[in-house]
Amino acid sequence: LLQAVAKAVQVGDCVVALWDEAEQRHVTRARLSGGRVLLANSSDAAAGTLDPLPPLHVPLIGHDQMLGLLALDRRSDGSELSAEDVQLVQALANQAASALENTRLYTKLKRSAEELERSQRRLVQSEKLSEGRRTSTPAKIMALSLMTGRRSARTFGSR
Repeated sequence: LLQAVAKAVQVGDCVVALWDEAEQRHVTRARLSGGRVLLANSSDAAAGTLDPLPPLHVPLIGHDQMLGLLALDRRSDGSELSAEDVQLVQALANQAASALENTRLYTKLKRSAEELERSQRRLVQSEKLSEGRRTSTPAKIMALSLMTGRRSARTFGSR
């Protein structure tokens, strides 16, 4: 995304910042600067080189909620972005937001499927244990009655 935006509108600095619900702020995830992409989990991010955000912010909106923003600086030649440039960047941001939303929904669906699978395994295991108790109980009662009958017979001198 960053490289596509930089190429399309010739900006020198471009950032993707996603909304972090826990921190209640946008958190920079990647920055394109000087032709180099820096990711938030790299040593560059740890050193704080991904902040601050460039001045032009284009929202990443998915399913009627703010997912993050795409922040851009001026063009590499120092000129401002035109209205057409901003429209192009917004179209790219919309595609990125759609991809982010699809990823979020896929992750949520995958977690739900995994939880359903775990629940199903627990249910099957519980059924097996319950069935084992039902089948073994009559056998145990029979064995105990046979043992008790032998003891009773010995006690009273029967054979």
